[in-house]
Amino acid sequence: KVRKLQMLNGIIYHLKRPDLTNLQKFAEDCLTGIVFEDDSQVIEIISRKIYGVAPKTVIQVFLVS
Repeated sequence: KVRKLQMLNGIIYHLKRPDLTNLQKFAEDCLTGIVFEDDSQVIEIISRKIYGVAPKTVIQVFLVS
């Protein structure tokens, strides 16, 4: 319980699976064909894995022109 509260409050990080690179691949695969044609068009990724009570994925997309 103490560890869970510390992760929820950002005191310690979530270091267990899934790892961040797999989460990034998941997001890229979900966005392929919707936001971009191919994930080779992605030029920058800023990502963070945060522990939460309910599992979710939040994606923000910014268009560069």
